[in-house]
Amino acid sequence: MTLPGNSPSRAEPFPANLTRMKAAEPHGTRRAGWLRARLDRVRLDRVPVATRPWIVACWVLTLAIAVVLLIPGLTDEVSVDPVGAAHILDLFLAPAWLRMLLVAASGGVAAVSAVLALLRRSADPAGSSRVRREAAIALAAFPALALTADRVLLPAAIAGALFLAVEVLAHTGRPTRARAAAGGVVAFLPWAVLAAVQPFVATDSWTWAVLFGLAAGFAAFGSYYGVQRAAESRTAAVAFLFRTGMPPGAVLGVVAVVVALVVLRLTVLREAFPEPDPTLWSPFAKESPLSWLHAALVAGLVVAVGWRSTRRPLRRLGERRIAAALATVGNVELLLGSVVIVGALLVAVVMGSATFPADWLEWVPALKVGGVVVIGLSALLPWMRGTAARVLAAISAVYLLPATTQNALVAEGVELPRGIAGFAATPVQIMLLLLASSVVLAVVGLARASVPRPLVLRLAIVPFIAVHAGWLLPVAWSDLGRWLLVLGIIASLVLFLPTPDADPARRGIGLLAASGAQLLAITVAALAIPSLYEDGTLVVLGLLWLAVTVVVSLVVETREPDEEVVRPG
Repeated sequence: MTLPGNSPSRAEPFPANLTRMKAAEPHGTRRAGWLRARLDRVRLDRVPVATRPWIVACWVLTLAIAVVLLIPGLTDEVSVDPVGAAHILDLFLAPAWLRMLLVAASGGVAAVSAVLALLRRSADPAGSSRVRREAAIALAAFPALALTADRVLLPAAIAGALFLAVEVLAHTGRPTRARAAAGGVVAFLPWAVLAAVQPFVATDSWTWAVLFGLAAGFAAFGSYYGVQRAAESRTAAVAFLFRTGMPPGAVLGVVAVVVALVVLRLTVLREAFPEPDPTLWSPFAKESPLSWLHAALVAGLVVAVGWRSTRRPLRRLGERRIAAALATVGNVELLLGSVVIVGALLVAVVMGSATFPADWLEWVPALKVGGVVVIGLSALLPWMRGTAARVLAAISAVYLLPATTQNALVAEGVELPRGIAGFAATPVQIMLLLLASSVVLAVVGLARASVPRPLVLRLAIVPFIAVHAGWLLPVAWSDLGRWLLVLGIIASLVLFLPTPDADPARRGIGLLAASGAQLLAITVAALAIPSLYEDGTLVVLGLLWLAVTVVVSLVVETREPDEEVVRPG
């Protein structure tokens, strides 16, 4: 029977009914449902049995390091010898039990890498990457190399024999999930040998020279990437301002608030942050007027591109590649340093000792100049036409080329005449000019409706956030920041794990890969905490390199690659 007014022809379609039902649910019920769905993604009973022990092992090691980092007093003895740290992080003053734990965690990462490589080969023998598989298995060779370089020969021979067993297991027989799990066990055993000898070897070991060097490179790149992500997340919190039809007077009011904050930051709040931040926030003390011309050029390009994008949004394509390339060029010293450390380890394996060459450091400033030039020229690539990547590459090069050239000249001992020295603009100078542009546009917008109000708000708010993004990061060397970092790494598995594959085998690979990445992140954090970067230097360098790139990426309007949007005007 059909009730009056509810005939089939008038019934709401199912999606509309579902949407209305969801909207009627209490907020707490929806939140609980979201949490249950997230927890459902990490259920072990939905992945193959052979994969489960490795996922649990990742979780146990992650929690063990988290306890060490968070409980007061457990890491009081952790430090790096100040004499060794002046040259290389090779003297790790830590209790033997902590060194064993960190080696075991590193071995867990190596073992999971081998398991994943073999599982992918089992799931798709033709499509799995041979290079990636060989690189993952090669991680099991590190203990034998480190012990040989330290001339701890019997454990080195045992670790070497176990590595050969990994190679045999990985390259013979039919690839199966059980064989992949067994390969992970054998890949972990060389690291177990390295962990077992930690109470009996000196702390100036090749193990820590290499692990600290690689961790420093990871941490540096991660900090640069963190600057970008922090700026994006803080901007997202106020993104509602950019999407509302705010009246011109309200737009001017928001801009006035930002102006007041900037005035406070230039005066009474300038000393609230450690050096070199106060120097950056003294832009009017710069002796070279050329720096303001450079800042005006960069700010003018940002305003022009932002204005044009309100009429014809840029395609959202390639931005992360440009940001990653900039982070790589900015960290070229640490990245090359990691290569030098690994090369020195191989020399020590053969010769019994090795020195760390420093001549290559003289080339770092020139390499940064060359890297910026290459990034700038990449804007000419045909596939970048009409993309946000082209704008990012071009404006970033215009901003960074004077700065890197200036540093290269200083490194070569070139003394620039007064008035020219310091000709590169700082992010704070560019922010001030963008804020001035937003003030002018806000005032003009009171009389002319054609002024794009969202652009005015972005020009005022985004640069102010970008030049603070590094200091808003929960840096691991502060007490509160360490809690935020560790808890964020632990929660990331639940919060950011994508929707699992319906196939149990692929579901297991995805969950294991995420758990291994979580273990890698917390292990790198533990190794990086007692490093050279316990001050704000790395954050400031990240700001100097990526602030303008972040501003451009968040000021311009973008669209999906397959979406065509052309606004009138």
